[in-house]
This record gives sequence, structure tokens and C-alpha cells, in this order.
Amino acid sequence: MLPATEIRQAVEDFLLFFDLSIIDESTIMTAFDLKARYGFSWYDSLIVSAALENDCSQLFSEDMQHGLVIEGKLTIQNPFLT
Repeated sequence: MLPATEIRQAVEDFLLFFDLSIIDESTIMTAFDLKARYGFSWYDSLIVSAALENDCSQLFSEDMQHGLVIEGKLTIQNPFLT
């Protein structure tokens, strides 16, 4: 197990390069629609919803269907496929 100071430093380093996205009511309601429409798991629906709200064009996942384009904007990419 890493010491708390190393974990904190890793999180601080992460936050230098990535933005946090807050999950709010809109994210949750969109996730319900995505779950019904695409059959994603609940947590995958939340991830996709947040990605759409933040105008992401690609989402890397080994669990979702590679090449699937969601709402004409977001493409699922499996980073482990060659």
C-alpha cells in the first residue's frame, strides 16, 4: 500500500493534466436515456453522459463496443485492439 503522501502527489499530478467533471442532475437524467437506448450498464451510462456533456469526441473503453458512435458525437475506442 502506498503512503498517503504518495497517493496525494499522484492525484495532484493527475489534476494538472485532466479536468474534473461534476455529475449533476442533467448528467444523471441523460445517463438514464443512454442506458435505455444503448443498453449500457448504469456506470458506463454515467461515464458516456459525462463525456458527451464535456464535448469529448473519443472514449477509451475495453468494455463497450469498439467503434460505436454515440449521439453522432462520441466514438468508443478499445485501446487494446490492434
